Amino acid sequence: MVWRTVYSFLFIALAWAYRPDEGMWLLLQILEQYEELKAKGLQLSPEQIYSETQPSLKDAIVQLGNFCSGSFISPEGLVITNHHCAYSSIQEHSSIEHDYLTHGFWAKSRDEELHTPGLYVRILVRMERVTDKVLDENGTKDASKVEALIKAAEKEGPGYEAEVKEMFSGNEYYLFVYQRFDDVRLVGAPPSSIGKFGGDTDNWMWPRHTGDFALFRVYANKNNEPAPYSPDNVPYKPKYFLPISLKGVKKGDFTMIMGFPGSTERYLTSYELETKLKHLNPILIENFRLKLQIMKKAMDEDDAVRIQLADEYASLSNSYKYYFGQTQELKRYHLIDTLRLREQQIQQWIEQDEKRKEKYGDLLQKFEQLYKTYADMLAFAYYINTTLFAPSATEVFFELYRLRNLNLPKKKKEIQIENTTSKDKASKETEATYNKEEWGEVSEEETESENETEGKDDFNPYSILQKSLEKAPELFDDYVPIVDQKIFEAMLLKFYQYVDPKPQWLKQILKKAKGKTPEEKIQNFAEKAYQKSVLTDQKRYEDFLRSFNSKQLQKDPLFAFYTSLLEYYNQKIIGSYFVYFSTAKQLQKQYMQLLMEYQPNKKFYPDANFTLRLTYGKVLDYYPKDAVYYHWRTTHYGILEKYVPGDEEFDVPERLLTLLQNKDFGIYAEGDTLPVCFITDNDITGGNSGSPIMNARGELIGLAFDGNWESMSSDIMFNPRLQRTINVDIRYCLFIIDKFAGASHLLKEMDIRR
Repeated sequence: MVWRTVYSFLFIALAWAYRPDEGMWLLLQILEQYEELKAKGLQLSPEQIYSETQPSLKDAIVQLGNFCSGSFISPEGLVITNHHCAYSSIQEHSSIEHDYLTHGFWAKSRDEELHTPGLYVRILVRMERVTDKVLDENGTKDASKVEALIKAAEKEGPGYEAEVKEMFSGNEYYLFVYQRFDDVRLVGAPPSSIGKFGGDTDNWMWPRHTGDFALFRVYANKNNEPAPYSPDNVPYKPKYFLPISLKGVKKGDFTMIMGFPGSTERYLTSYELETKLKHLNPILIENFRLKLQIMKKAMDEDDAVRIQLADEYASLSNSYKYYFGQTQELKRYHLIDTLRLREQQIQQWIEQDEKRKEKYGDLLQKFEQLYKTYADMLAFAYYINTTLFAPSATEVFFELYRLRNLNLPKKKKEIQIENTTSKDKASKETEATYNKEEWGEVSEEETESENETEGKDDFNPYSILQKSLEKAPELFDDYVPIVDQKIFEAMLLKFYQYVDPKPQWLKQILKKAKGKTPEEKIQNFAEKAYQKSVLTDQKRYEDFLRSFNSKQLQKDPLFAFYTSLLEYYNQKIIGSYFVYFSTAKQLQKQYMQLLMEYQPNKKFYPDANFTLRLTYGKVLDYYPKDAVYYHWRTTHYGILEKYVPGDEEFDVPERLLTLLQNKDFGIYAEGDTLPVCFITDNDITGGNSGSPIMNARGELIGLAFDGNWESMSSDIMFNPRLQRTINVDIRYCLFIIDKFAGASHLLKEMDIRR
């Protein structure tokens, strides 16, 4: 154990000492430490990075949906992001006849660009520290003050959205004002054999040879303002777009990444980390793996199913490998021991001062007691959520559960709805009209339960049902009943084997099912439920809504199952969870204050929360373990080395193979070598996918798309020795657009600098 203690002390020295390359910094923080960036090589002024009055880098960075990042690369609204960020859009437009996932897609003209309903981009207009404006005299967030700030900000311009975000565990608050554009169209994407080259095997790994990029275009009205999708819309003209550098990179070059990182937990105590590692992550890993196995089998057997489930499978597979790798790395680096040693040092510091003892003396003990008390409850909640709530039918259930007490007037009229498909569901709006003479008056008693669901201002039950009908294509989009049934069977069996004592409602369900063993009974129940339920078939669902009957709904076998499950969940978990959550939130706020007092000279950055951040670093190689060295870049030679004809993950399109073998690289090579990917020590996480990585002059040199296996624990603790960001070289992207796809017309829009 001595070596482990020594290792932990060394890790503390690395991870807790202030290192300027660590951190996902808010732009206002970057302005405050500008001189440090300049000393490292930055050649831009503060105003060129963030300005509210003139074009700056922030105006070129977009949040793609609420899951990825991207950047403008032309004055005509062209956005570049990752292929895996566009994967859902590519899949939505794919079919067996037009399999864009397999063959790629390239619009030859603006008319061929494909509108993707539901996809949007947001551009940061401004940000502001508003801590003093939202806290009351007790230091508590005042919801009315927050609402007033948001309403005022959203009136500042067309399509403006505002939000107040908590930073440093509620010790600070920032206002973010965005402009949102909903007309976003797919322009180009390489085949998955390029954009996803290496598949799950290479995911989270280095070296990498993946052309992980895709192109969208943002459209606006003729006044360059946000507008719903319309053929009359024109390409948006951004305030700023990124120039592109063909000069490439070399080891030690300054780099910076701007994007919207999703979530980190850099300020955890050892007690929460231990709960994650020992109780929660194993549940996620086990149940994600089972669901993936069921999906993969069905996808391999049917191309239509493969396309339908491609996006969900890719997302779930990524999460599975993330938690698997995170757990391995947390154990490998003994991070629980590291944090315990750190907390011992902090406690000793607290004990040296009476005021500190009064304020923080028992804080760490409270954390310890909190997780001793609630670890089992959290694990049980995770288990239910990843088993019984895993099937897609759950989404339909919650939509109907919202309507369960909806009472209609005695004179009912079947609802008519315009036929829509999943492709145009977001671009059409139909509205039910309420005719009192035909449908009768709606009494207060009849609308009471409906008002609880929809709000006191909405008294039209038919309008509510109409909205649910309009949502039907979205609920059943990419839904495969037989696959969902198999997932339901497998997960219900796991839950049955896990839970003890068995809940009475589950006993009753299985008592009525045929079969001698629990497996047979569960299979029998699942088969009958999925054959009859309105939750498992779009036509049955829509027909039911058109002649809605709340009493009939209670008799639906799958609806009744999930209703019992939800009541059980609320009884066993919800009350305890809210106590846990509020207590943990309060303790974490105090702990953040403690850390800042303990290290008054340390420059803290807030945990990631899908707000615009800048991280800076350099191009850098690394040694993952003893006697193993990884170079900082990969080239086309690696693609040829990994190439396996016909392999799902490592096949190469024939045209690309010919180009690489003939070294037909155009202007995108270095000598006779085509760069593909490179690594840097920038600090990123999920949500940064698609973020531009730029050189010291703010020129685009690549796209961040992954992290390395050795840094899988980095969302919890940054390891400067091993953490690397994997980026696709922009020259490889341009090579694919130009030489492989023959879409050189897109290059004419860009500012490409040699």
